[in-house]
Amino acid sequence: MKYWSFNGADKHIEPLISYYLEDMKRVWLAYPTRLCRLMLDSGSNKADRVYHPYSVFYDALLAGIDARFVFEIGIGSQDPSMAYSMESRFVPGGSLRAWRDYFSGALVFGADYDSNVLFSENRIETFYANQRDPESIREMWKSIRQKTGYIDFDLIVDDAVHEPYANELLFNESIEYLRFGGWYFIEDHVREDTTLSLHLDFARAQPYPALVIDFTQDPNSRVNACFTVINKR
Repeated sequence: MKYWSFNGADKHIEPLISYYLEDMKRVWLAYPTRLCRLMLDSGSNKADRVYHPYSVFYDALLAGIDARFVFEIGIGSQDPSMAYSMESRFVPGGSLRAWRDYFSGALVFGADYDSNVLFSENRIETFYANQRDPESIREMWKSIRQKTGYIDFDLIVDDAVHEPYANELLFNESIEYLRFGGWYFIEDHVREDTTLSLHLDFARAQPYPALVIDFTQDPNSRVNACFTVINKR
């Protein structure tokens, strides 16, 4: 596992998660966290021991946070015609339900390009959005604001289109809705040199502390298991 720090992340982010960064897989196997169990029980792939052990990382970073508003794009389409669709062993909306149960008082909002996976249930609302289209993203935020009023989010998670341009577009259209001190996460970008380089350049260019992590276990793997975290401070 490797990681790169930018803009003071070595002072603000690394100390919170250094133990987990040293040996994420061993920590997962030895001590699954509460969030690990919630993600597993809900059918999310964020607790995949082999490829995406993100739940350990999230728990280390967020355990002391009383989040009130959480947003994640990428509910999890299982339509094979959709780009970046999810394996059938996982459940659409799983991570939204896990966030709701992890943050006991939080309202959770989700978005996806596949309208068939949109749903509404206790403390969860979802909306349509095309992450490659800035106008669609703006309409999504407008719809959320119309429903909720002018709230600032504690967490924004990008787990939809795993492409540098789409990730940067969503960030630029969404960062204003993240509260000061809030956390922005970009999941599942591939470690292929060009793609990783673009994410490193993006993190380096931010005015906020940013950390890019390569969770890949096999150095020859092309699994999309790289991750960016930005703290708006």
